Amino acid sequence: MQDEIIDTKIIEQSILACIAQNPPLIYQVELTEEDFDKYTDVEYNRSLFEILDYIARKKDMEHGRFDEVTLINYIDKFHNVREIFEEELGDKNDNAEQAISKYIRTLKKLDVDPSSIDMYIKDLQKDVAINDLIARNDNLKDKFIQDYQKMSLEEVLSLAERTTLEVTDEYTNQTHQAEHIAEGMRDEYLSREVNNKGFTGQPSPYPQVDTFSQGLLRDGSVLIINAQTGVGKSIILKNIVKKVGVDDGKPVYWGANEMPKHEQRDRMVAEIAGLPPNYIENGIYNKKGNEKMRKRVLDAVKTLEESPIYIDLIRGYSADKLVRRARYYKNKYDIQGFVWDYVKRSSAFGGSDEALRHWLGDVVNRMKEDIADPLGIWVATASQAKTYQEMFSAESQDIERHSTAYAILKKISSEEREEHLLMGDYAFVIKKNRHGSEHDFTNNGECIEMNLDQERLLFVEQ
Repeated sequence: MQDEIIDTKIIEQSILACIAQNPPLIYQVELTEEDFDKYTDVEYNRSLFEILDYIARKKDMEHGRFDEVTLINYIDKFHNVREIFEEELGDKNDNAEQAISKYIRTLKKLDVDPSSIDMYIKDLQKDVAINDLIARNDNLKDKFIQDYQKMSLEEVLSLAERTTLEVTDEYTNQTHQAEHIAEGMRDEYLSREVNNKGFTGQPSPYPQVDTFSQGLLRDGSVLIINAQTGVGKSIILKNIVKKVGVDDGKPVYWGANEMPKHEQRDRMVAEIAGLPPNYIENGIYNKKGNEKMRKRVLDAVKTLEESPIYIDLIRGYSADKLVRRARYYKNKYDIQGFVWDYVKRSSAFGGSDEALRHWLGDVVNRMKEDIADPLGIWVATASQAKTYQEMFSAESQDIERHSTAYAILKKISSEEREEHLLMGDYAFVIKKNRHGSEHDFTNNGECIEMNLDQERLLFVEQ
């Protein structure tokens, strides 16, 4: 049997070399130590990945490296690892420390392309799947030889089919597998907690929105805020980040494709301190006589020091880059939400205007299928509204089509105020909602009215 299987040691080494040469990849791969050494006689690749994964959970490898000293320090934290390195990697005179040092240096010099790690992983999965089939068919052969006289043709074919399906199921996306409707249902229903909030998911900064919608920030969902230029879509997203990361203390990612990090910080400090953003931006709080104002700013900074908010700037973003970011911050910091400001044309896109529509729609679709669903988090982002049709996205209606919830933020005109007896300056209109109620603003003026606190850049419900 051992001579018939595919040797996966080399492809395992290629994956480990990619990680050794580009450490942040450890957060992007969906592997565990169990994926290594399934059918080989060596265990050192499995053991090394176990150590690398452990280190990555203890320290931030985004800008770090896996040095030999750190690896050696963790050898004895895992059962039998020292013996594995000495027996399988070391020469006669090498101890475990020397063996792992030599191996990690070899991996860092190995001729691999870290950007192609997904290809190496696919090759490993393919090879292991083939080995699974070989092993199962070997067992199947023994079963047939022993029991074929007792089996009917239907039983023979059924057993062969079931054996193959067990392998294919293991390498198929688990979310796409059919299961009996009642699988695990009793335990789930008996243990379900009472929800007295009146909605499902993470509370937003807007209680009326939460109640009406039954919750827009649900795990697995993608919320789009559609608004015209200068109306406040970035403010809404910032308000969400503040509510989640500061008020509720939950880890949240806050990325942008055009707003610099210092501006993100200034806006957040302004909201927490209750001061005009230009006071923060221009350092007015540091003027003599503004000591009380300065204290408010420093208190806001202290609050942010204790809040699990992770800001980011990606120039030339793509769907792939966003997925990698989400996986990294989920694995490293267990983020509960992914906020992106915002879905628009990127310098990474070089196609036609017609192709742009599909490209932007794919960004939102990937947010749903590759971020929200598999990571079990919610995504909140925004899109640019048409100039004269603010209920629609300017660049692609696929953005709305692929969203879970699609909300419009618009300024209320004097005519709309008079026609619908509205009091607020802004209307928050839930145009599409797969989990709850929707507004009919065009016909009936239905919306949640809001005003903007200009000093704090904070939308408040009427």
